[in-house]
Amino acid sequence: MFCHQRYLRICRFSFNQSNVTREDNGAFHIIVAATQQSGDWLPAPPGKFILALRLYNPDPALAQRPGSLAAPHIARGPCATTDGKP
Repeated sequence: MFCHQRYLRICRFSFNQSNVTREDNGAFHIIVAATQQSGDWLPAPPGKFILALRLYNPDPALAQRPGSLAAPHIARGPCATTDGKP
């Protein structure tokens, strides 16, 4: 997602089915933020950014009908500055 030593100490770009933390019902939560968060966190630059979902080797039925994808829910949470203050 974002990697710049001036802002962050970690370079992480994605999660996948083998490294994302899942709840008992299979749900998962990934936090995208400029400041480090606990849990599954993707670093983002301060300000605006683009979030993309990529599907590698999708099921053939999904490849034929991409509109049938049950896309993940994306919710905007509270924002903070790069120093961690609201």
